[in-house]
Amino acid sequence: MRKMTRAVGGFYDSSPAEEQFLAEAMRHLTALGGNFNQIAAALSVSVKKTGTANPSPEQIERIRQANDEVENLKKVVGAMLRNMQVKAATLHGRLSADEAGGHPR
Repeated sequence: MRKMTRAVGGFYDSSPAEEQFLAEAMRHLTALGGNFNQIAAALSVSVKKTGTANPSPEQIERIRQANDEVENLKKVVGAMLRNMQVKAATLHGRLSADEAGGHPR
């Protein structure tokens, strides 16, 4: 039981690099949300004045850049999740082997 507790206790700890990435990703996503709100507000004014949304080339480019950044974040988070799946499979294998052998390591 102690071995399982120690293994599970450290299992969900992210590495310093992962922690740094997640903190930076959160700051970045917050900034993207602010940018989208500004673009949405400007387009809303455009719709009220003209009846249609007329995004500027700059707004369109900012949206495209944001999409690229979100895609990059998704790739890194996906890699982190795959890493956690490998860790989970390894932990499960070790615990199953211990149970099959009838003794803790």
